Parts: sequence; C-alpha cells; structure tokens
Amino acid sequence: MWSQWWGEAAALATAVCWSFTAILMSYSGRRVGADVVNRSRLLFAFGLLVVAHWALEGAFFPTGVEPFRWGWLGVSSVLGLVLGDAFLFRAYVLIGPRLSMLLMSTVPIFSTLFGWWLFGEAVTGPEMAGIVLALSLIHI
Repeated sequence: MWSQWWGEAAALATAVCWSFTAILMSYSGRRVGADVVNRSRLLFAFGLLVVAHWALEGAFFPTGVEPFRWGWLGVSSVLGLVLGDAFLFRAYVLIGPRLSMLLMSTVPIFSTLFGWWLFGEAVTGPEMAGIVLALSLIHI
C-alpha cells in the first residue's frame, strides 16, 4: 500500500528540505556572512564528491574525460554554483528566505521565455499547464 505513495513522499521531503535549507542558510549568512557560507558549502560538497567518486569508481577524479567536457563543467559550475548561489545566499540575508524562495519560483517562467527566445524551443499545452499548475500552487 505505501509503495504507491513513494513519489509523493519524496516530493514532500524535498519541499521540506528546501524550506529548511533556505531558513538555515539565511540564519548562517546573517551570522558569518553569505560569502563564507557559500564557500564553506562548496568546499564541503567538493570533498564529499571526491570521496564518493573514489568509493564508487576507484579514483578521485574521472580520468578518461575530454578537455572540452571539463571546460563546460567549469563554466556550469562557475555560473550555477559560484555566482548563482552567491546571489541566492546574499538574497537570503538581505530580503529573507520567504521572499528569496518566492523569487526562485519564477524560474519556470524565465526558463521558458529564454528557451523560446534563445533556442526557438516550443512549449506544448501540457507543459504550459504544468508550469501554470506549479506556479498557482505557490500562492496557496
């Protein structure tokens, strides 16, 4: 009986984790600074990633990877993990976790608009309905 609810339980657990993360990062950012929190989180995550890769693959880093893949990984890391999270943690400190997460709820809107504008992506009716449904649930 419970196996049919695993997806819903995982979604609820994810929402709870996101909420606690926003609150704890906001509190930590106010205490020691948003930049310190971001750098500490990145170093801790990098260490865990290296250990996990060593445990699963037997090496600390992937060895047979083309250089251009490292380049794209680096660009993605700088934009997402360094700049994006730096701005997010600063927003936690300046405007609080509630408003910061509310602003993050606009990601589906801007992703859709930029995908259409930059790459000519088309959004189907069910996809648009999913975006509208997800955004409408935020204000409940």
